[in-house]
Parts: sequence; C-alpha cells; structure tokens
Amino acid sequence: MFRPTIAVVNDEPTFRFLLSRFLTERGHDVLTESNEDSAMGTLVCRQPQAVVIEVSAESRFSVVRLVERMRANPATAFMPVIVCASDEQFHQRHTADLELFGCRILGKPFDGDALLGAIGSLVPRTTASLSYAVSA
Repeated sequence: MFRPTIAVVNDEPTFRFLLSRFLTERGHDVLTESNEDSAMGTLVCRQPQAVVIEVSAESRFSVVRLVERMRANPATAFMPVIVCASDEQFHQRHTADLELFGCRILGKPFDGDALLGAIGSLVPRTTASLSYAVSA
C-alpha cells in the first residue's frame, strides 16, 4: 500500500518527534528537518507528498522565506504546504502571503483530525491517484 511521505519542519526536537510519531502511526512516512537550509535539501532530494511547517513565536527560521524558496525551485514549486501557527502577529503579518503561495494555514493548537484532514485533502492516498495527478 502507498504510504505518503510528509516532511515536518520545526526547530523543536520534541515537536518533530511527537508529530512524526503521530503521522507514522496513521500511515505516513515522515521526514523531519529543523531549519530552512536542511529542509530545502531534503525537499528537493526526497520529494515528499506534502510539507508541514510548524512555527511558534520562538522559531529561529523564517517560514515565509522557506516557502518563497520552495516556490522558486522547480523541484518544490508545487509541493503542498501546511503551516501550523499560534502566534497572532504571525497570522496578521503573513497569512495573506502564505495563502497566495498556496499554503494551507492551521491555527494552534490544532487537533490531529484537522491536520490529517488537511493532509488528506492535499495528498492522494493511492498510487493510482498519484499517477493520475502527475500525468493529468
């Protein structure tokens, strides 16, 4: 059975571990990265079906800059992105830009079903639908 690969980008090891475990238990393969540069390398080389970027007020990397780099690179330009953020100032400053880049925005705290629903709406669950999506 096809297991979609999801990349999780966050600079907190505990969050990466917990989200990776949650997604793995629900049928996904998971790649984790802690910063913008390593994330870009992994996204280009490994080509996950979606990216979950979690941002907090303490995040040490720029989510907007990472998404801009993704959209500028042909290898990642159309990769689905879900941004999870709780910082109200972040939402006020960046939601419109991220939505223009095609990102799905989830507020925090988010529940697992909301995240799985967002992933499910962006990622085909079978190799047949994946083949169709790529060839269409």
